[in-house]
Amino acid sequence: MKVIAKPSVKVRDVFLECISTVDNVELKHDLAACVNIIETAEDDFESKFPINEIYTIPQNSIVLGRIGKAEMKSVYDYRMVKAGMPAHKYYNKIKSSAPYGKCPLCSVRGVDTLDHYLPKSKYPVFSVTPVNLIPACIPCNKRKHIDFPRTGEEQTLHPYYDDIENYTWLWASVLQTNPISFNYYVNPPDVWPKILKDRTLNHFASFNLNELFSSHASEELRGAINQLTKLYNENTNLLTLQLRECYNSRSALGLNSWQAVMYRTLLNDVWFCTGGILT
Repeated sequence: MKVIAKPSVKVRDVFLECISTVDNVELKHDLAACVNIIETAEDDFESKFPINEIYTIPQNSIVLGRIGKAEMKSVYDYRMVKAGMPAHKYYNKIKSSAPYGKCPLCSVRGVDTLDHYLPKSKYPVFSVTPVNLIPACIPCNKRKHIDFPRTGEEQTLHPYYDDIENYTWLWASVLQTNPISFNYYVNPPDVWPKILKDRTLNHFASFNLNELFSSHASEELRGAINQLTKLYNENTNLLTLQLRECYNSRSALGLNSWQAVMYRTLLNDVWFCTGGILT
């Protein structure tokens, strides 16, 4: 999971720009009456997330009066996401905030959309709240197992609030198959509080990251296996040096990238480094 700077724009500005193009006078009036409620909800989100209490925010299909999830979904879909609308600039700005255009939830696939951390179907009040909108790939947006947290431990990681990049928490093991495969897993540092360990484990499981990482690692190794075999047959030290160089270069871009973890795992695997299937 990659950390991203939290959006500087506030929901009041986004929401007012969204509803500025509403032609129906009564609907526009009713939407405008929701501004203070939506702004208060944003403050609630910002205060509760850092203390792992986002799950205490109640679900509610109604924001105010006749303004509920259908109306707020329309505001998001047609007033923020839709190209050419005044508020679309906020959508683009948040979407483009992911480093290198990579989804921060999986750090593998490209950003395609924005993910609602708290789903707008259950929390319509957060439909256009910037801190609730995360640049994401479509699979992460659609396939996450934890739709909304029911406990603090179920809060998946949030790239605006959780920075775990400087700790080694992602590991893998070599599966002695032919072709070689990998099993990725989370093993957080002992110094982490239990709730952060649980949240990282839940994030990893919720976004199917073992399946994603192991698939990419197997493909990477298939592309490198001939070179690694040649180095091993020339001199086993050359294999070790190559694996270490690959690990150092990949880890410079992220200690917990699937690439860095793959090469670190191969470097530390006695079976692989003493021949494995390289002979």
